[in-house]
Amino acid sequence: MKLSVIIPCYNCAQTLEEAVTSLYQQNLSFPFEVVIVDDCSTDNSPTLITQLEKQHPNIKTFRHEENKGGGATRNTAVQNSTGEIIFCLDSDDLLPKGTLEKMVGFLEEKKCDGVSIHRSIKFSGNNIKNIHHVDTSLYPGQEIGLATLLTPNQGFFPLYVNFMYTREAFDKAGGYPTDHGYDTQGFAWNFLGAGLKAYTCPEAEYLHRINFNESYYLREYNNGKTNYNWRDILIKHYYVFTKEALDFITNFDYQDFTRNIMEELINMGNTLKPNFIETLGKDHPPLPIVFPPAIYIKRNSFFGYYLRIKHKLKNMLKKIKSKINSFGAKAYRYGYSALLSPLTKRINRRDFWNVYQETKKVYLETKGNYDFTDFVMPDWNQNMLAIEEYFLNKFSFSFLNNPVIKNTMFMYTFKPWRNIQKSLIAKYLTRNQAREILREYKIGKPLLNDIEYISSGNNIHHLYHLIKFFEETKTKASDFKTIVEVGGGYGNMAKLFKKLNNEVTYTIIDIPIFSFIQIVYLKTILGRATVNLVSRENPIVKAGKINIIPLDKETIKSIGPVINCDLFISTWALSESNKNMQDLIKEFDYFKAKYLLLAYQKSNASFSYAEEIKNTSHNYQTIYNKETAYTKDNYYLFCSKQ
Repeated sequence: MKLSVIIPCYNCAQTLEEAVTSLYQQNLSFPFEVVIVDDCSTDNSPTLITQLEKQHPNIKTFRHEENKGGGATRNTAVQNSTGEIIFCLDSDDLLPKGTLEKMVGFLEEKKCDGVSIHRSIKFSGNNIKNIHHVDTSLYPGQEIGLATLLTPNQGFFPLYVNFMYTREAFDKAGGYPTDHGYDTQGFAWNFLGAGLKAYTCPEAEYLHRINFNESYYLREYNNGKTNYNWRDILIKHYYVFTKEALDFITNFDYQDFTRNIMEELINMGNTLKPNFIETLGKDHPPLPIVFPPAIYIKRNSFFGYYLRIKHKLKNMLKKIKSKINSFGAKAYRYGYSALLSPLTKRINRRDFWNVYQETKKVYLETKGNYDFTDFVMPDWNQNMLAIEEYFLNKFSFSFLNNPVIKNTMFMYTFKPWRNIQKSLIAKYLTRNQAREILREYKIGKPLLNDIEYISSGNNIHHLYHLIKFFEETKTKASDFKTIVEVGGGYGNMAKLFKKLNNEVTYTIIDIPIFSFIQIVYLKTILGRATVNLVSRENPIVKAGKINIIPLDKETIKSIGPVINCDLFISTWALSESNKNMQDLIKEFDYFKAKYLLLAYQKSNASFSYAEEIKNTSHNYQTIYNKETAYTKDNYYLFCSKQ
């Protein structure tokens, strides 16, 4: 196996030697070559390239007699290389030691077509310690799918930078595009459009120099070519888009550089055909459409300044209008909730505070004992830190209004959802029964939005899950003596089930910080004796209690095999977990549950394993598996043991 590192060059006399030096500090255990192509530089680059070629026998150099652009320069380098594996290093960037060895090893391990970096470290000028910011992939070790290109908030996309690929993959992708200025972005689309597989290599890093020279990307941006470049990329791959998305692409005003077609396309949603994966790797005729000649408006031209001022004023008015509307909506929601608040069940605040202080003390004493990082998605790391900081320093009686808790737990649902869910609840329970179960407690100060039941949307949402399950499985709450829930939020589902069947033994497995919030909530409303904290030191699940198990590898593996439950519940939490967590639960066969109540969403960039939970073991037969009545691309899966 041989690696070819290609370096496209244009006026890089000040940085090229440093880039090349970083290659020879890799200490590779396999043969490699360096192919440098000069794209008709006008500075001292050709002289420096000749000197480097003399210093290193495995450097090969080539030169364009006229400037052809980045894509053509990269293609020339690949075409004159001999390695089975190729990596591109830009002439003003650097590679940390061990990067290439790591990436080649991961490429061979995955037997895939390409691997990219985990982190792009942006440093300013000539000082690699002057870190401007770090772009981190959200999916280390995972496949990089085309859908992630068009998923909101997917973060840094690792194929838009230089990545490693096989020579065979380069040929299948058709090389770097040469007809527009976004050669690396275009290559990423060509690569995935050809049906090729790429993964993010965990811990692989790339040092990207910024604020040194005007980059090629910045030149294209300032010359008003951004949207035109994206148009050429998107139109080439028209076959993956829905009709709505394609209409948007073909009718976009490409002259208006104050807008960005890629950002707007991502935000509009519903961009990819349901079966788009089936279109990859196949030949498609060009889209029969002719665009008018491109008219580039430079950002710093007179007309460019006019457009920028107009855009700023338009955005300013839009933000003012949005803030007014948002303030009005919030005022209505919180005002409505305040009016209902006197009708909620009273809670002794001193009891709450005492329970919190006791629980906080235990958390501080034990937090270092929990080994659970292998089971957490990268997206949740920041959430956990934010919630922990809140719990330890600013926790209050109104904790359900904390932004992270409120935004991740459907604390407020809109009327169409509630109408659907309340309709089913009304078939199963009388109004008085439902009101007794759903009427909120003052603790947490939940945002109340239902006057009939004096309830939050989250409360109604959770009760609906249970009743939908009872309806489809022809069971009732009293049929279940033991329950295990993975991902218990703040303990609301456990509270509801206890109201339906007070004798139930209910066990919650969750991230430690949430486990301790559950303890505070449930002990305050149900009493200290109702809740039992399970740990390595106290590995006992008590009958008739709500047992809280903070997620810990050793605890779960020691307790898991002996837990036998009637019902296993995980509404979205397991589908939003990584493969390690899903495999752990499947390893214990859902704690030998007689029934499964699962809810999941369609796999996406944030939750790439979401649909994996459909693949239950052969011990279970599916009773119900359909999209929810209230939101698209979300599903219920109810199973029973065979």
